[in-house]
Amino acid sequence: MHPYRAFIASYAIAPVSITLDLDHTDDVTYAQQALSFYKHHCYLPLLVFEANSCALVTAVLHPGKHLTGAENAMIMKRVIRLLRRHWPQTHILLRGDGHFANPELMALI
Repeated sequence: MHPYRAFIASYAIAPVSITLDLDHTDDVTYAQQALSFYKHHCYLPLLVFEANSCALVTAVLHPGKHLTGAENAMIMKRVIRLLRRHWPQTHILLRGDGHFANPELMALI
């Protein structure tokens, strides 16, 4: 089961609001692992947790570089669309470090 489905199923009714915490974490790679680039010897997955429950909403694996605002927005647009399919009236707040403060991501909500 995809993490977002388990997250949604953990609620008996749609929440009034949720806060999604966005964070990257490094995962060291070795030698010639797929998606590992020269001079970037790690994956840098984007993790999305719900702030109140600390439940994992989703994790997105990508090469070891910080994503641009447009790339983060593309990922979060999909996550929000999936959540809205189940909870159309839920207020969604995004929260993250300073590198998430960009016009592309802020335009989503």
